[in-house]
Amino acid sequence: MNDFAQSIAAAVSLIAGGDPVLLGIVALSLRVSLLASLLALLIGAPIGG
Repeated sequence: MNDFAQSIAAAVSLIAGGDPVLLGIVALSLRVSLLASLLALLIGAPIGG
C-alpha cells in the first residue's frame, strides 16, 4: 500500500508543479485524439448520412 500512496503523491506533485514534460505529453495526447476524432468525422459523416 505504501508504493501506491507514493505513486499518487508523485502524480499529484507532477500535476500541481506543472512539470513541462508531463504537460508536453498531455498536449500531444490531446492533439492526437483531436486529429483522430476529426478524421473519423470526415470519413463517417458522409457515410452515415
